[in-house]
Amino acid sequence: MLYFHSAARQVKPILVYKGQDPNTEMYGIIKAEYDDNKFVNHAVLDAIRDYDAIYIAGEASSHCVLASTVQILEYFEQDRAITSRITLLRCCMSPIAGFEAQTLQQFEALKEKYGIQIKLSTEVTL
Repeated sequence: MLYFHSAARQVKPILVYKGQDPNTEMYGIIKAEYDDNKFVNHAVLDAIRDYDAIYIAGEASSHCVLASTVQILEYFEQDRAITSRITLLRCCMSPIAGFEAQTLQQFEALKEKYGIQIKLSTEVTL
């Protein structure tokens, strides 16, 4: 979907890399679980603020995708106009085995609290 959108709109996708510091455990794309330097990826947060729609997918939904989503939502928790633009593409990610039910529960709780959407990629029109 990403590359189709990129080709159709003739725009280059923005790829975000995490875990560049070998001394931290970075599940989410915004910040490490523990980091003495307290690094926060403000470039990603600033970009999210500027987009009309934000689609989140990736592996594993139970850990990295969940951590990234929570970090983004906690940062923008006072701005429902931003959090309501976020859509999780549930068919474009999967949890680590054994975490299926827990992950679904956590995503549903985020939907309730922050107004995010959870959709199949086939339900999205770009």
